[in-house]
Amino acid sequence: MKLKCERESLQSILHRVQGIVSSRTAIPILANVMLEAREGEISLTTTDLDVGIRCTCRAEVEEAGATTIPVRRFSGIVKELNLPEITIKVSEENVLEIRHGRSYFKMLGLSVDDFPKLPDFSGKESFDMEQCVFKDMLRKTSYAVSQDETRYALSGVLLEIKEDMIVVVGTDGRRLALIEKQGEFAREFKKNVIIPGKAVNELLRIMGDEGTMSISFLPNQAGFRIGATLLTTRLIDAHFPNYTQVVPGEAKEKVVLNREEFLSALRRAALLTSERSNSVKMQFSKRGLEITAVSPEIGEAKEEIDLAYEGTEMSIAFNPYYIMECLRNLDDEDIIFEFTDPASPGVIKNEQSFLYVIMPMRVT
Repeated sequence: MKLKCERESLQSILHRVQGIVSSRTAIPILANVMLEAREGEISLTTTDLDVGIRCTCRAEVEEAGATTIPVRRFSGIVKELNLPEITIKVSEENVLEIRHGRSYFKMLGLSVDDFPKLPDFSGKESFDMEQCVFKDMLRKTSYAVSQDETRYALSGVLLEIKEDMIVVVGTDGRRLALIEKQGEFAREFKKNVIIPGKAVNELLRIMGDEGTMSISFLPNQAGFRIGATLLTTRLIDAHFPNYTQVVPGEAKEKVVLNREEFLSALRRAALLTSERSNSVKMQFSKRGLEITAVSPEIGEAKEEIDLAYEGTEMSIAFNPYYIMECLRNLDDEDIIFEFTDPASPGVIKNEQSFLYVIMPMRVT
């Protein structure tokens, strides 16, 4: 194999694919990137057996071929070479060579015969949507996904497609983030799948703010085609809880808060929380909203927000970091905060179709 390509293009697709590769793997070839050269282009592929990604870019290919080489070392070489183009040559023994001026690199690769193949989604059921829309839906829900590996069903986001609606849900059992979008889907196109957290994080990293993307499905796989990039993932084979049962009915009280002011007050109050005292108390009264954090071993913080409140005076405690994560991922100037009593969940909404449910903590 022999080829020449622009260093900037090669570095760009290397940056995209190397995020999949684990720093520690028991299977040596999974630390490699598969480099394939064919007429007019090269493609790079990495996988950890659950999530895989393939990116292509233009190249002058003199001799077609394929090999696999350690991705992080290869990426380091490409990054450090200060030249517009890179010439790569690979022998039949999978030895890769790069020469430029006084620089010379030789890397030992492995045969592509043992490299896992990505699933083929050609001709399979799929639908298109705007990248920015799907990116926004994942951004507003993925932070609520469980980090507890024992809660397998909650370690990814639910993607539910039904007739003219797409729903994305993330939950860890203590909070739930949900967003809905109207869409034009075929009436027979219905899906209810769980996308793993790692795949969601990679999608957020590679999706842009312009253009469309294609989402395809196999019985236990999903594929996301974004321009010259294909990301594939094994779906989580588990039963996602019925999220509709978690969403509270009509709330007793409802207030409108400036998102940035609310976030700033919570951020300052949270400075005086600790592992043992990890809650803030929100006191709603005719005087406004008072946020307090008390840690016996640290001290006390108090924040006040002006608020036109005519409801029942009430104190509710929440984990401030759960609320802050939600607020940081919203773009609205104002948010709606709903609550009923100290033992019932609080709800954050915006003017669109976003909803966030958070369980309260015991007020002491």
